[in-house]
Amino acid sequence: MGGRPTTYHYTKALAESMLVNEAADLPVVILRPSIVTCAVREPFPTGKGVLRTMYLRPNNSADIYPVDMVANMMLTATWHVYKEKPPTPFVINCTSGAMRRLTWQQIFDYSKPLVLKYPSSEVFRYPGGSFKTTRFWHSIAVQLDHNLPAFIADTVARLGGYKPM
Repeated sequence: MGGRPTTYHYTKALAESMLVNEAADLPVVILRPSIVTCAVREPFPTGKGVLRTMYLRPNNSADIYPVDMVANMMLTATWHVYKEKPPTPFVINCTSGAMRRLTWQQIFDYSKPLVLKYPSSEVFRYPGGSFKTTRFWHSIAVQLDHNLPAFIADTVARLGGYKPM
């Protein structure tokens, strides 16, 4: 796989290589966001309450970027390429880890009171969730907190004549 650790990394590198080789005469922006999360401001600051468990170590660095900021960066980069006309693809690594290191636990501790104070009318479930540090407990939590509620919601939708989520 060309020295790449996973097929995900390999196919991303392959696509970028193709853009460089095949679109040399076109204005190209390559935006590489880290982990894209729910919006901070636009269209509204919250998620849907669907993600209930995460397999990780809470004190590890959380290199995340909100979707609205990624979208804004895409628009800004497009404008820049249009105005400056760089001779090679304009590449942006959209990450936050080195500049402002936050852990998953810090993000959870900061965001939970805000989500409770400013609830969205668009949420699927009451805000909550937890981190799991073992695969075993995470897989149980996925079944109970993700798959079972989704199955119940889809069943209710089907019984009501609606398309399941």
